[in-house]
Amino acid sequence: MKFARIGSFTFVSFVLGCSGATAETNENPGGNDTGLSEAGDDAGSDDAGDDTGGGGEDTGPIGPSSCELRPACDAPLPPLGSKTSWRHTTTSLSVAAGSPRHRGRDLFLKPGTKQWAIAKFAYGAIDKDIKDEDVDVYLLRDCGSTWKKLGTYRTTEESAHTTEEGVIDSGGRVYVDIAAVEPIPLGVGRHRVHFVVKGDLPGANPGSPQVMTTLAQRGYYVFYLTARPEWFVQKTRDWVKMRGFPPGIIHTTFSAIGETGAAAIEYKTSELANLKTKTGIVPTYGFGNTDSDSTAYDNVKITPAANRYFFKYTDTRGGTSHDDYSKLVPKFAAEAAVCPATK
Repeated sequence: MKFARIGSFTFVSFVLGCSGATAETNENPGGNDTGLSEAGDDAGSDDAGDDTGGGGEDTGPIGPSSCELRPACDAPLPPLGSKTSWRHTTTSLSVAAGSPRHRGRDLFLKPGTKQWAIAKFAYGAIDKDIKDEDVDVYLLRDCGSTWKKLGTYRTTEESAHTTEEGVIDSGGRVYVDIAAVEPIPLGVGRHRVHFVVKGDLPGANPGSPQVMTTLAQRGYYVFYLTARPEWFVQKTRDWVKMRGFPPGIIHTTFSAIGETGAAAIEYKTSELANLKTKTGIVPTYGFGNTDSDSTAYDNVKITPAANRYFFKYTDTRGGTSHDDYSKLVPKFAAEAAVCPATK
């Protein structure tokens, strides 16, 4: 299984109305909220709770004593499609500058105004941006459960777009006025926007998340083993989650640059051998697409050999070569569950 750089991220925006914290703040029907009360500062209730009456009974503050927290906005991401080629060969020079430094601009907004989704796409410590490249933009309205694709937009050339929300167009940016592209502009509440760099999208072989999920549902533990460098472990965790794979144990090398060739074979063989030594477990199934996978699985004797599955790879050492993970799902779904005992 291959892991690549993470090429997508999210930001959130609040569309503000009245804060609703007390009766006093609700006396602002025009919605001229500075946003301070959204952070817990009661900006519009100078006399909240003061007993200004001459002899009447103090009934206390009007309204609730506390408010609900804003929603977490953590719905699973939608299917993000497949990696595409860069539009320009020169983009590879930007990508070679280092890891992605993509970022969005969180915003407070008012109803009836423009609702900008603004993001920057760049790489490496020198912040080398990409220009005239495709970025897909998705919207999660009201922090619900259904994502909507707003469209595909191009990153800008320097100064190509007007300054919006104080953000000067330094190149490599995307500006989307959601109120202009959505039939119904965003209402008061919290909303999430997700940007996906098509040329930098981490790839997962079609159907592979479904295969791993099906096995996990049958009671199998999942072990993700990659010869990537040690510092790549968090990116790998993010990738596994983003792509819809079930949670599992993730091991990378201890190297700063990862391992290839004979070193990758030795590393994977050693990891699987250590697993057997520590737990007595030899994996029931193995999946991969490289020589290091095929050789390591053969070295530790995952048996029967047919239980070693290799995607579009033919030197299987007795394993099963296939070209579509989706076709494996019915086979594993038909297996009897091996759920571990629970207490």
